[in-house]
Amino acid sequence: MYYQGWNDYELLYLIEEGNNRALNLMYLKYENFIRIKARSCGFNAYQLDDCLQEGYLMLGQAIKTFKPQYGKSFTKYFEVVLLRRFWRLREQSRKHEHPYIENVSLVSEKNYLFENIQLFKNYFNDSEAYIFEQVYYYHASVKDLSEELNLKTYQIYKILRKIREKLALEFDL
Repeated sequence: MYYQGWNDYELLYLIEEGNNRALNLMYLKYENFIRIKARSCGFNAYQLDDCLQEGYLMLGQAIKTFKPQYGKSFTKYFEVVLLRRFWRLREQSRKHEHPYIENVSLVSEKNYLFENIQLFKNYFNDSEAYIFEQVYYYHASVKDLSEELNLKTYQIYKILRKIREKLALEFDL
């Protein structure tokens, strides 16, 4: 690791002075950080190269705009800049993930979702099926469900974990 022994402030100072080796060290230092943050935002392995390029662009922007007088670390500042960009990219990719659905009306999308939920409910007992439908179709909160069913919130979470395990076993998720 070529960047060991250099802290961010030293590298930023050298970059400001025009040292290209310091800039290359900064890119090497944050390469794995960018990959980890891309994965944490839900990007797949085949999207990581694009995320790495976006991360390098955001690193360049963070280097230019970072102000040490605010008392924050460069890593934290870069993380905020990077995550905002990745979240924005993730939202854009979700809008274009299923282009065939764009032509379908919202009502038929809801019906399609409802039919799939009815299919999945066949794998659960009655209470699991009810909780599954409430959470995944109606987007009910765990707190509301716990009050409605007179259960503790940890019991609802336990049932949701069982549901995810059953689905993972049944559908190789």
